[in-house]
Amino acid sequence: MTGRSPAEPGIPFLQLAALLIGTVLNPINSSLIATALTPIGRDLRIGADQTAWLVSSLYLVAAVGQPLMGRLADLIGPRRVFMFGLVTAAVGGVVGGLAPSIGWLILARMLIGLGTSAGYPSAMTVLSLTARRSGVPTPRPVLAAITVAGQVLAVLGPTLGGLMVGSLGWRAVFWVNVPVTALGLLLAAAHLPRDRQGPPPSRSDLLKRVDVPGVALFAVELSALLLFLMHLRSGPLYGWLVLALLSLTTLLMVERRRQGAFIDVRMLRRNTPLLLTYARFALTALITYSVFYGLPQWLQEARGFTPVQTGLILLPTSLVSIVTTLLVSRRPRVSVRTMLLLGATLTVVGIGLFALVAHHPQLWLLLSAALVLGMPWGLNNLGNQQALSLQVPRDGAGSAAGLYRTAGYLGSILSSSAIGFTYSPSATTAGFGELCWLLLGVSALLLLVTFRSASATRSPSAPDRAS
Repeated sequence: MTGRSPAEPGIPFLQLAALLIGTVLNPINSSLIATALTPIGRDLRIGADQTAWLVSSLYLVAAVGQPLMGRLADLIGPRRVFMFGLVTAAVGGVVGGLAPSIGWLILARMLIGLGTSAGYPSAMTVLSLTARRSGVPTPRPVLAAITVAGQVLAVLGPTLGGLMVGSLGWRAVFWVNVPVTALGLLLAAAHLPRDRQGPPPSRSDLLKRVDVPGVALFAVELSALLLFLMHLRSGPLYGWLVLALLSLTTLLMVERRRQGAFIDVRMLRRNTPLLLTYARFALTALITYSVFYGLPQWLQEARGFTPVQTGLILLPTSLVSIVTTLLVSRRPRVSVRTMLLLGATLTVVGIGLFALVAHHPQLWLLLSAALVLGMPWGLNNLGNQQALSLQVPRDGAGSAAGLYRTAGYLGSILSSSAIGFTYSPSATTAGFGELCWLLLGVSALLLLVTFRSASATRSPSAPDRAS
């Protein structure tokens, strides 16, 4: 089938389907495990502070992997990188499905993080190349399809994960990667456009152009920061913080002078709107995933809900988020600026309601908070995605898209650290209250950054097509 979907002009339907499978693998793996953390901890006899590594390990690898895969997509072609990612994610699913201990589960999550890092930057590179060949910008419905697909499965992840854990056990959240990646490989092999003709770069040339020193410094910086943050409650290990700061300083100095840098510092300095989009997305991810992972653990450990019940309680958030995204994506007159300002404001309101839930845990108030928080999740995700599409440079779309996802992973890493800090050693009501007040402060910061960047949501070289 090569016909085009009427909602996505210019993109063959099955090609779009392949891209969607690749891009949703990361958000679905990020959220499916939310309701599985407590059962995993009980089965393996470990606490919430240890299961938090199942969250942070995926994000740590993905934070490095996204810009790396984006760079490789620019250099050797998005189709090759896309299919490599699907195979790696499948291997991670098998390892997790058979894992006998927490160490093997962490390895599985790292493999899944690396594999799923390829989907989004490869998809954005394909769309960028298609738009360049046709001379027509990527239509909003196409970007909305990618955003909505990832968002639908991300927000439904806790609910689906709860149903899977309740009926099949927690290993099902790993095994599900195998059939999904198999379908993605079949569609990609048949319908993704071939990479450009000509001999691929030699191994030595590829190593130079990938910027291995930059990748290594970035990995060291993130790992050291994560180790420091994960030990805040038990006793800060300031040596890791010093290493993180030193490696970050060295990274910025090296990348500023390097052509084809892993982190294009010079491009970011010139493109303030893009930098602010990364900042908004990082703060949004910190809030989103702190709720996604923190709320289910509190409901199960402190309130006694089952995984299935927990997933159903989170369902209103999922549905409202999906409906909000669909409604806004079909109204091109709703500007990026409006989406982002409204989303940031409603985030403050939603987290404020969850702070009340921590002190007054009535079910009606919990469901009300879940309903309200669904709206800004839809607005923030679509708004930032649209802003990114306007601000990426013509060359290096894959790298810029990879850095966008990396910004989200930085927020997600901070979310696992926030949960590990407030829930050590278990998810008590007092710990949930601490988490909510922390997130309320982050929400206020998001609102401030959004006001600061509201006038910079368009590319300096292109008009805001969404306005």
